[in-house]
Amino acid sequence: MSLSKQLGERIRNVRKGKRISQEELAEKASVYHTFIGQIERGEKGLSIDTLESVIKALDISLGELGQNLPLNENNVEETKLELLRNRLLERNPKKREAFLKVFHEILDLDEQ
Repeated sequence: MSLSKQLGERIRNVRKGKRISQEELAEKASVYHTFIGQIERGEKGLSIDTLESVIKALDISLGELGQNLPLNENNVEETKLELLRNRLLERNPKKREAFLKVFHEILDLDEQ
């Protein structure tokens, strides 16, 4: 399981434990409630600023949220790839294809 998904599950568990709705958390963290759902499902990653807003809204520390998360090289790389994938999917299809073409060209150059 990716680090983003694990972090999202932690956020959901803390939120539910504090009996806070996604809408309430979103309002306190100054984000859209749909974004909270995406974070909790691991569909969207968190910027440092958004993470800070969420943990403040939950009234917990970063250490409490990240306690016992298995940080290893594979998780970190998987999370980076997941964030890149999500950012790519946010683009319109034409731009997405252009980015993919450039990416494939870079990979081809690396193989030479």
